[in-house]
Amino acid sequence: MKELYRRVSEGLAPGDLPFMNYGYAEPRAGNYDWIRPEDRHHKYHFSLARRVLNGIVLHGKAVLEVGSGRGGNCDYLARYSDAASIRGVEPCWENVAAASHALTRHRIRFVCGDAASLPFADNTFDVVLNIESSHCYPDFAAFLAEVRRVLRPGGALAYADIWFLNTLPYDWPARLRALESCDLRIEQEEDISEAVFEALKQEDGLSGTLRQLEGDANRELFSQLRRGNEAIRLHLAAAQCRYRRWILRHP
Repeated sequence: MKELYRRVSEGLAPGDLPFMNYGYAEPRAGNYDWIRPEDRHHKYHFSLARRVLNGIVLHGKAVLEVGSGRGGNCDYLARYSDAASIRGVEPCWENVAAASHALTRHRIRFVCGDAASLPFADNTFDVVLNIESSHCYPDFAAFLAEVRRVLRPGGALAYADIWFLNTLPYDWPARLRALESCDLRIEQEEDISEAVFEALKQEDGLSGTLRQLEGDANRELFSQLRRGNEAIRLHLAAAQCRYRRWILRHP
């Protein structure tokens, strides 16, 4: 995945493609009214972040995003919440450099690191956010253990990803058991497959953004990414995978 992200970053300006998640389509157009007009082109991604964080108090909190990519969710947190501090950790150095260059607000910092070995001390954060990243983790249980380690007592993990996709080489029931038996208490669990499916259908969603950024140097790669998005949409339509979110609490 680091190699894929390195290739994606080639030829892009630091502020280009801040989101690579599938997004979340609100059931009614008016539900985007909370998003500032200048941000409406990211409305599906902003809505996904807000939905995943639903029910979590961010006021004055220290927030970590694991798998921060090119910085879009951290930017959302900085501009639409009053979190005290926001950290993003990401294994791809090119993404870290792009996000650090594009997002210079004082509350945000990005570092390079691995989800299974987070470069932070114990009990550092009140909230950990993880969106559409864990399907890249071969050791899912180690990620959960690291989240518990860096969370303060009473802190929360806001987590969402694609699940049960048979093209990924995982024992999905075992991963689900790891989630349900980890030392974090499940507070919320929700299937949001339909809303993610609807976001993937939209011309102004992720595939449209990739199409706009295509150039001679990256056309083949970006076309491949768009085909991948379409494949996920079809898998969701056929109920061959699910998109789920959880809130888990450190006891």
